[in-house]
Amino acid sequence: MDNTKPQPLLLKPEDAARLLGISRSTVFDLIAHGKIESLKIGRSRRILQSEIEKFIGDLIQGQSTTSDGDQSLNEVRSHE
Repeated sequence: MDNTKPQPLLLKPEDAARLLGISRSTVFDLIAHGKIESLKIGRSRRILQSEIEKFIGDLIQGQSTTSDGDQSLNEVRSHE
């Protein structure tokens, strides 16, 4: 019998933050700056699992083209 829980398709911002190893407020900053797409369901905000994977892919791409691997996060923080 398979006892593994299925991975949720939609994540709460705090769960996305935990997966990415960043703060919840940074996740909201990334959403506000269009770096991560999210859905609004009622009063709740949810992030597709695939958006987290896409964001990580974008970070990897950015690292291969720039000398500053944290450029995307630094850009978001500089607008605060």
